[in-house]
Amino acid sequence: MATRAAAFSSKIRTLNDYYNNIVSGVTPLPSTYDIALVLKQFTQTLLGVLKEMTIDHNQEQTSGKHSYRISKYPSLNYSSLYHSLINLIDVVPLLQPIETEPAESIINTLACLAPFLPYELLDALPYTFATTLTIFPTSVQKKTLDTLCNTLLPINMAYTEYPEHSMTLNSIASILFIIFENSDNESYHAQIMECLLSLKADLIYDILFVIAHGAASARAVASNLLFFYWPMLNPTGIDRRSVHFKFNPRKPIICQTDKCIHRQNIASKVCVNILLSKHGENMPPPFYMCTDCYKSSPKDVQQFCRNILCPVSEVALHCQNKLCISDKKITHAVCYSIECCLSNGNHPISLCRQCHERRHIDSNHVYQETLIDMWRLSPEVQNHCVEAIISLLRETDNNEEKRIVDSMSDEKKSILAENIDNTATMFLSLDIDVGRKLLSRYGIYLILGLIEPTSYGPPEIFGRILSMLFLWFHSTVRLPGNEIGSVLGKLKSEYVIPWLKSVVKEHHELVIALLLPHPVEYAKVGGIWETMANRTTQVIECLNKLYDLMPDGIITYEVSLPFLSSILKKISYDRSLIWDYIMPYWMESIRLEVPENDLPDLNLLFRKMFDPDPDMSPSSLTRDQLYHFITDRFQSPAPASVQEQALQWLQILCLIDIYIPVPLLVQIFTTGTNSLQKLESRAQRREHYTMAASSSNEQSMDNGLNLMMLSQDEGNLANPTGGIAGLTTMSASSSTNKFLVFDTYETYRAHRHQLMLQQMTGQEMVSIIKEEEEEFIINESEINSTCCIMMVDMTLKQMELQQTPQHQGMYNPLSKEILSLMNKQLILPWARRHRCRTSSSQCSFCEEYILWFSIAQDILKYISPRDEIKLPELELPNLNELKQQQLKQQQLLQQQTLLQSAKSTSKPKF
Repeated sequence: MATRAAAFSSKIRTLNDYYNNIVSGVTPLPSTYDIALVLKQFTQTLLGVLKEMTIDHNQEQTSGKHSYRISKYPSLNYSSLYHSLINLIDVVPLLQPIETEPAESIINTLACLAPFLPYELLDALPYTFATTLTIFPTSVQKKTLDTLCNTLLPINMAYTEYPEHSMTLNSIASILFIIFENSDNESYHAQIMECLLSLKADLIYDILFVIAHGAASARAVASNLLFFYWPMLNPTGIDRRSVHFKFNPRKPIICQTDKCIHRQNIASKVCVNILLSKHGENMPPPFYMCTDCYKSSPKDVQQFCRNILCPVSEVALHCQNKLCISDKKITHAVCYSIECCLSNGNHPISLCRQCHERRHIDSNHVYQETLIDMWRLSPEVQNHCVEAIISLLRETDNNEEKRIVDSMSDEKKSILAENIDNTATMFLSLDIDVGRKLLSRYGIYLILGLIEPTSYGPPEIFGRILSMLFLWFHSTVRLPGNEIGSVLGKLKSEYVIPWLKSVVKEHHELVIALLLPHPVEYAKVGGIWETMANRTTQVIECLNKLYDLMPDGIITYEVSLPFLSSILKKISYDRSLIWDYIMPYWMESIRLEVPENDLPDLNLLFRKMFDPDPDMSPSSLTRDQLYHFITDRFQSPAPASVQEQALQWLQILCLIDIYIPVPLLVQIFTTGTNSLQKLESRAQRREHYTMAASSSNEQSMDNGLNLMMLSQDEGNLANPTGGIAGLTTMSASSSTNKFLVFDTYETYRAHRHQLMLQQMTGQEMVSIIKEEEEEFIINESEINSTCCIMMVDMTLKQMELQQTPQHQGMYNPLSKEILSLMNKQLILPWARRHRCRTSSSQCSFCEEYILWFSIAQDILKYISPRDEIKLPELELPNLNELKQQQLKQQQLLQQQTLLQSAKSTSKPKF
């Protein structure tokens, strides 16, 4: 025994010398034959040790406890051999000439060494072994996968003492990622999957991890395999038979016995006892055999044999239990334990939820359940699932397309923006990988299958998914006219759009928060948020994403918002306008954050959004609905500061040459001017009431207060905001309810404080406090001038931009409305009341005053007739002649009257 141990250690030193010579380049360098020969000697030694071991019927060995078994092995330096082999793996690419023999020898030696390693090294061996795929030649991939699936993983899983701390179990996702990334053979992918499906439960979590964090090639393989082995995750019924995914089933294992007559017999049994797996030359355990060889094997071998599952060709979508009595036979779990698979011809059996719970309530079977509800998953699994969905949807966000579009001229961009079909054709001609867009359908399947639109989950998770789904809509606008475009188009129209409409209806607050220009941090996912873009680019991309949701009816004009009724109890709001809510934020963001030089970049987008022609704009909103968020800010009472902000938004549209219908624009401005007139009249009444109040004595104040209380008790108050009006309207009739308008809120508070200091009863004080607060209006006469200038300036700008016919005269309907608007603006006090605040010659208000009249003059020139109307000249008669003619006519009339009277008197009487 000592001689064998010494020889074993000597060969390890030889391997170390080979490694050092190769790394340092010291001659003579070992040949591939020398390395393979030494490794073959190790293999024979290790297999010889297994053959020398006798079967111990001790309970610990029979049960397969790893620590007891390795204690019975001869004391050889197994750990040193392991580390030497690991070092040798790294230098295989340095060997000249590059051959497969050293790599195959290392693989075979590690497989034979596995039963002798302590648990710490055995636990790390599968991951280490999988990394050889990145180092060894591709010609040895089959042997690597066969050894990993048939030897290392079964041995490791069978003797895992602490599953929760097992490195092998925790590194399954990494093993899958390495294999998917470095192997293009679909049968190898199926081989490792079916091996792990029968050894580890809940393998779906590891697949989701690979999809979420793996490279593009590994993500594609993992996604295809996920929906092949878990087809119940696809609720749509589209692509369930893998039309777009070519699946190659794994090749069956061949019988390994020497006495097998038919060498190509398919193995149906495997001996899991390492000491009994004595077969062939240089063949590591376990021992695979066909049915005939199993029947002829000793009984002590048969008791450690178990059946081998047949390759999976398709996973059934309905329960395969012949005794199933459930009404819902949809597959919930697939069992890979041989006890359940015996009834299905050694194929994995699909079970419904009821059959699964009845069979596996007290069993240790290895089964794979499907995912049902996103919100019921553990936080860790939920995170992997969310990231997997985002990674799949991100496949449509092709940066190459954006790079090509950015390199185009403005003329080509305009053509692409107006013709989506040409855009898709162009991308196909440029050989852009549009097939990656098809991979995103798996992310849609997960969303539709795991998230009910009416369900409620954490907003940071749901919002992150919705934000990425909105980006998917934006990325799939340009779809090719081939099969890929057909699949995604059908998926979007038949399933995603109805699902999203239900989400918008149920989770309106969350959707609105995602569509604002400054979304919450968890919604900044994918697209522009993952680049170092400036604010202008961010605004353009986010607005494009918003615009692409409008044609499908997802972002509509109205949406039910019942939550407003609970917040605003005194106002009956049953519906609110989503468009009206988000667009003010966007316009204000553009006004404050986008430089003026970058505004022309918004021209194409805003042209599509605000184009009044419904044939040019695919938006489902009408013209009035598009501009309602602006017109609403001119409705009474709208102070000048609010109107000025809305006018600045309109000014942005004018700066980027957006056509705004002139009649609509004039109508908006007329409404705003009327609001300003009402506010000015209130300000004038305030001055009148203030003077009346100052001339009243304390007794009249008390009388007014008593009158107010009396009228309030009798229910005669017509205006609910006029609770304190009687205090300052002593000169008016007590039956007429007036209200106060204050310059600032502080003035109003001071007035209330003065009232409270008076001699009041407690009942009077409570009554006043319960009243609604007075509406206070700030006198903004000087701001009115700015608003009026912007109104007339934009009116003239739009008339010139749209090439409105000139010189239509003052009686044209549009001209009448414009003249009426300017007349109403002249009535405002800013045009007739002003005092310069400084003694200097320059006054900003005076300059604005002049500017308004200058623009008004240009408008009058635009609408006035080209030439002055010339009336025909009339000859006026002489006044003396007119008098003489009148006298002659009077004389003639008198003469005629006298003659008639004379004739009547000269007639004879009978």
